[in-house]
Amino acid sequence: MDPVWVVLALLVGAFLFLGALKRTPRDDQRRIPYTPDRRNPAIPPEAPAPPPRQRPDIFDLRQPATIRILYIDAEDEETERQVDVKSFTIQGGPTGQPTHLRGRCHLRQASRAFALRRIEEAFDMRDGAEIPDVGAWLLAQPSRRRPRDLDL
Repeated sequence: MDPVWVVLALLVGAFLFLGALKRTPRDDQRRIPYTPDRRNPAIPPEAPAPPPRQRPDIFDLRQPATIRILYIDAEDEETERQVDVKSFTIQGGPTGQPTHLRGRCHLRQASRAFALRRIEEAFDMRDGAEIPDVGAWLLAQPSRRRPRDLDL
């Protein structure tokens, strides 16, 4: 075994041993427990906890539909893409609106998620019709909700 590794192993062992010696059971007793009124008087101790965040519902289209979109990406670049839509996401429970669609992007040759708020124009490739509201179009497509145990 190389002497450098032996020295390194001894140094690491000594570091861990000394770290274990520094901490004593009395250290835990000296710590002051956090109370909201002590650290930040603006937060009352009886402030309610925020509601738990709801997981989005994912719907799979029964048959993929191809659309052409004019998409503004995160860098504000406008690209025209052809997407085979496979699923969409609804945030906010059963009465919520679609927020994202997922499908195969022909430009990138990969599966991608697209935020509906970034889609400027959309056209259905089956009949060439313009889609004025992509969210309403997605809700009108035959789809089924993905069971929660399959969510990734």
